[in-house]
Amino acid sequence: MLNVTARENDLFDFGLEQLLSRGRRRALGAGLAQARANWVDLQIDDAATLEALETLGFPTARAARLMSHWTPYQRQGLFAFYRAALCHPWALPLGLLRHHLPLRPQPRWSRLRAGPAALGGMRA
Repeated sequence: MLNVTARENDLFDFGLEQLLSRGRRRALGAGLAQARANWVDLQIDDAATLEALETLGFPTARAARLMSHWTPYQRQGLFAFYRAALCHPWALPLGLLRHHLPLRPQPRWSRLRAGPAALGGMRA
């Protein structure tokens, strides 16, 4: 399972949690609480993750927003990665991805708490 997440989507994840479970359960955007061999969290608005994707041959746009539900669809370069992961999974085994990616996604609200400085001069 390749779980694509973004801190830019925190507000939407939070709203989904409130709507479906009254806040008693976390959305998958937070990642799994326990590591699993068949699961990788891919936080696509994290600089270390984007660097790892570039190392693996998938340069991806670095522009970031404080909040955006559309990041997984609009960030340039991601669809080449998605295509490889879905159509040629042997080329991107989870173990290889796990080796290059950060261990855990950043915590919820980390982008909002850091504010515009978290964008590093990127668009807000």
